[in-house]
Amino acid sequence: MVNTLDIRLGRAADLPAIAGVHLDASRVAYRGICPDSVLDSLTLEGRIELWRQRYDRLGPDGRLWVSERSGIVGFAAADRVDGDDGGEQSCELLSFYVAPDWWGRSIGQDLMRWLLEDFRQRGFDKIQLWTIRTNQRARDFYEKAGFRCEQVFRTISRRESGVLLEHNEVRYSRDLRA
Repeated sequence: MVNTLDIRLGRAADLPAIAGVHLDASRVAYRGICPDSVLDSLTLEGRIELWRQRYDRLGPDGRLWVSERSGIVGFAAADRVDGDDGGEQSCELLSFYVAPDWWGRSIGQDLMRWLLEDFRQRGFDKIQLWTIRTNQRARDFYEKAGFRCEQVFRTISRRESGVLLEHNEVRYSRDLRA
């Protein structure tokens, strides 16, 4: 039996599975970027609570998509953002994760095409995202998906498992009108 990929809007009932993908992907993707002690202390319960909060904060134009293939194997969240380029309708990719066991199987590419087309059809002109500057795997993925590095940087500080983390992030964007 061949399992096909299904991409659909996420629901509140999906949040535990989304949190599981987020947890697993974070532990692999951020190894060497974040302290191992922090990654090892992350819990599913903590990620579920995080995703409940994020889900509740999505605006009317926001979307949470899930990729399913015998269960949720990836997800993405995006929402409208105030444009800084003369009134463009801009959105921001807030989260984008695929379960590590599914990396390299086109799940991320399919999900990215889906969300770009959704925002394009809804009249958005531009999509942007922020990613950790030293996360080369993510940067390569976004560049292959047509995003360009804007050479705009910020430093983010947040507390995770009692440890203050600081990351330098870089902004990427893509024109949706093309």
